[in-house]
Amino acid sequence: MIKKIAIISLLTAVVTGLATWFFGKPTMAGTAVICHLLLILNLLGIWLIWRVVFEKKSVALGVVVIILKYPLLGYIVIQMSRQSWFDSIGLLIGFLSFVFSIVLVALYKQKTVEAENKAKEIKP
Repeated sequence: MIKKIAIISLLTAVVTGLATWFFGKPTMAGTAVICHLLLILNLLGIWLIWRVVFEKKSVALGVVVIILKYPLLGYIVIQMSRQSWFDSIGLLIGFLSFVFSIVLVALYKQKTVEAENKAKEIKP
């Protein structure tokens, strides 16, 4: 599921970046794509770290990761906002396009599960 989200999200980032470049400003497009990519990396990082936590059964590792990850993300966003190419509307577009890609994957998953359930009901 995470891989599907990452792939669909990458495609959404490209489409969003191109649309923002065409209809908006290049700085807005750059900020949107970078924000979207940061969110993908965050999602993949959460998935990888929690997988390791559950395999090792270490709660302390999970707590340390949570404590370190969010200040790091905050620092990255603050440093981005200080750059000349940063655009706050682009940040919003990048965030919303990431949420949109997750909704798309969830709807796709729901439809495939419903189709599988119907196929099981038809078989004698």
